[in-house]
Parts: sequence; structure tokens; C-alpha cells
Amino acid sequence: MAADPTARLAELMLDVGRHRDAVREFSLAGYVTMVEQHKAKLSQVYDRIREHCGEHDLELPPGVPRR
Repeated sequence: MAADPTARLAELMLDVGRHRDAVREFSLAGYVTMVEQHKAKLSQVYDRIREHCGEHDLELPPGVPRR
């Protein structure tokens, strides 16, 4: 885990990208269960990002919903 808040935010945003890609790929393949699993994980990552940004007084990155 990164000690620098900005580096940690970058790691979390990589997770966002991975889960968004997975949602898209599984949607195209018709795997509804996997789509729902990755949507849930994406929601959890968004929660962690909002919490992290709040703790470290960072702006929310574009594309991260406020709630």
C-alpha cells in the first residue's frame, strides 16, 4: 500500500478501470452474474475513493460519483 495519498488514489483509480473493463467485457459475453459482481466491487472502490479523498483533502477524480 502506498504511503503517499496521491499514489494511493492512483492505485484505487486503477481498480476502477479494471472493474469497469470487467463489467464491459462480461456484459458483452452475457455473464450477468459476473457483471453484477464487478458492479458491486466498483461501488466498493468508489466508496473507498470518496473516503480516501475526504481523509486527505483531495478532489474526487472525474468519473467518481459523489453518491
